[in-house]
Amino acid sequence: MRELRNSCRLRFLLLFGCVFLLFGCEDEEKKKAIEEAEQSRRSLYRAEAKLTRTQKEIADLQALVYAITDQRDKLEAQVRELVEDQGAAFATAQGEQERIRRLSAQSTAQTQNVAVLQSRVEELTSIVQSQEKTISEQEATIAELLKTVELRQQSIDGQYGGQEEQEDVNEVRID
Repeated sequence: MRELRNSCRLRFLLLFGCVFLLFGCEDEEKKKAIEEAEQSRRSLYRAEAKLTRTQKEIADLQALVYAITDQRDKLEAQVRELVEDQGAAFATAQGEQERIRRLSAQSTAQTQNVAVLQSRVEELTSIVQSQEKTISEQEATIAELLKTVELRQQSIDGQYGGQEEQEDVNEVRID
């Protein structure tokens, strides 16, 4: 870019040099040379202005490229992080799914065990009720037997009323 400016300035100086050499020439040629020099100077200013604008645009574009590259790098890092997070979440979900399967199997087994235990409880309850009934019947029988023994004892006591003092030692009492 500098070389372009230097070459343009060099041309301009050469052109001005030619104009001064031709200074001694006719007015028409002088005017023509001055006009050409003026046009060259304007062209040089326009080229310099365009060069400055182009350099500024290039700098702006480079800044934009750097900003875009930086954003791209940040987005790629975020994508990598999200992919890693997704993988971890997927592994966790699979682990939890397996845990749910195990718990479900345990729940089914426990439900079956509870059903078996409930039937055993019902069996044992009926046995206990049967035993309670038998005990009640036996208690009633024992009570009747005790009454019978008491009645017989009283009747024996009544028959042997006088001999009671002598047979105190031989008497067996059932309570």
